[in-house]
Amino acid sequence: MWRSLLSFAREYDSQLITSTHNEEWIEALIEAAGDDVDDIALWRIERVQGRPTVRQFFGKTLKAGVDAGGEVR
Repeated sequence: MWRSLLSFAREYDSQLITSTHNEEWIEALIEAAGDDVDDIALWRIERVQGRPTVRQFFGKTLKAGVDAGGEVR
């Protein structure tokens, strides 16, 4: 599924925005992208000291985190 979505978005120079809490879905995205992750980013919203905070993980950092078994969701 991810390969098709990535291919479509790249071919038509468009953005794809998805929302998930599923770790397997994120791992599948990284697997489908292979080493071509420069156009992928993940935004994680979490509470820090009671305030919502957005953290952004760019492609290479996201891939490294997933490959290392880190929690990126």
